[in-house]
Amino acid sequence: MSVIFDGYEILPLGSAQLNIVNGKLEVTGLGNSGLDGFAINADPSNLHVKFDSYNLGPTGAIRTEYLARQDSIIYTKMATVVYKDDTNNTVNFGYDFRYVPHLYRVVGYLNGNTVFDIETPNPLDPVEPSDPPAIVIAWAAVAAVAAVVSAGVAVYVALKPSKQVVPYREYYPNGQLKVDTFKTIEDPTPIDVVVDNQTYQVDEWGIEFTNNYSEQDNMPDYPLVASQYTCVDVTSLTIESISTI
Repeated sequence: MSVIFDGYEILPLGSAQLNIVNGKLEVTGLGNSGLDGFAINADPSNLHVKFDSYNLGPTGAIRTEYLARQDSIIYTKMATVVYKDDTNNTVNFGYDFRYVPHLYRVVGYLNGNTVFDIETPNPLDPVEPSDPPAIVIAWAAVAAVAAVVSAGVAVYVALKPSKQVVPYREYYPNGQLKVDTFKTIEDPTPIDVVVDNQTYQVDEWGIEFTNNYSEQDNMPDYPLVASQYTCVDVTSLTIESISTI
């Protein structure tokens, strides 16, 4: 059964159960199917989802998908995966590169100032984006997800991280899409993260990529409509707040 939390409709996925306790949203009943979790029935653009806590098991992972609509079809615009690496005692932040163009940028900020901005080729080297694929809600193949940023487990979990998406679009006079920029950001308080074997202190990081279209591409604008979070080896998680930036 769905619940209203901070003014947003939250829907359980799989066997998950939702309860509001002491003003926070608790998500329980999470198994290892990869289908259990929750969805936020709202445009995730500039939506700030702040976690209070979550318990990652030895193979724990949380996948976030940002969903867009093409007519009656819902499809995945972008997907990120946070997963635990017990070998190195880190939490890794990966991205499903099936949804990323040839080049993307890894970005990090501290107090609003750029700490790193690294242009990186897509390891999958996909074809140029065209029409969106049909709905994809299953977990990605391992080969499609690569870790880009990592942080210490204890430090990261203690900082109560949050997520947000910052899209930017430009249009031709006829209303067709010209530029589509997508940025997904993690923003705890200042933390040391590792990118390309270099350690940086940041309070925001993520990836950003841009698709440019010619007027002849006749590319319509497919709006973002929802986000969903599914888990593996996560016993429970709690959301402190959901707000619009």
